[in-house]
Amino acid sequence: MEYQVLGPLQVVRSDGIQVHLARRERELVAVLLVFAGDPCTRDMLVHALWGGSPPASPAGALQTSLCRARSALGPGSCLRTLDDGALCAEPGPEDLDLTRFWQLRTAGMRHLEHGHLRPAGQALQHALACWRNPPLPDLPDAPEVAAQRTRLLKERELAWLTLADILLALGEHDRLLPDLHARVVTDPLCERSWAQLMLALHQSGRSGEALAAYSKARAEIVRALGTEPGAELQHLRDLVLSGQAAIVPVLWPSAGLAAAMPAPLATRGSGR
Repeated sequence: MEYQVLGPLQVVRSDGIQVHLARRERELVAVLLVFAGDPCTRDMLVHALWGGSPPASPAGALQTSLCRARSALGPGSCLRTLDDGALCAEPGPEDLDLTRFWQLRTAGMRHLEHGHLRPAGQALQHALACWRNPPLPDLPDAPEVAAQRTRLLKERELAWLTLADILLALGEHDRLLPDLHARVVTDPLCERSWAQLMLALHQSGRSGEALAAYSKARAEIVRALGTEPGAELQHLRDLVLSGQAAIVPVLWPSAGLAAAMPAPLATRGSGR
């Protein structure tokens, strides 16, 4: 059975039939899948599904939703009841898109730690392909679930930013420009995205546009935060101003890329 939770919830049984779940059961299955392998208490699930307006018999209502979900999923259901009464989703290692995302992301970072840029980039591309839009739409808004959603979306964002660093290091700046332009509009306070856009523009021979991008970034940051851009972004501006032909990608402290990034960006065709 295949479970996909990183976009609209989809469950496909081994016979190829897609499982249809009512809204409450979709939410229950989605919550259990984003915590796959970890027990979820019944109290937490009741709060997640009904919030501040629980039914007259919360335990009975939850059990009814669980039984309906198991019935729809059939004999191959991954939903488990633990000895202490908690519930847990235990899909097989190849059955859940979230598990595949973690595995591919980990493989990509491992390649990156060894300086193997192309395999790292390929693994991260496959990891990001596990996601569909809109991401995680079937999760309810309970605090515990919202925190997990935020964490997963952050991991997706970091995977994309790391992939962009790799592609810049491999000289594939033209390919990145449309996405980078869109990203700084969506998140104008992300200095790492601004730095990537500046690098891509500079390496495309558009240094004037790179400096204009810095000015836009500075204006957004000063307006929203009342501070100047960070040292990394200011240093990158200075390198562009100096006319340096090839610039080392900015090494963001949270990225862990310092050991992996090559000195010149002009490495198109490299097999690393």
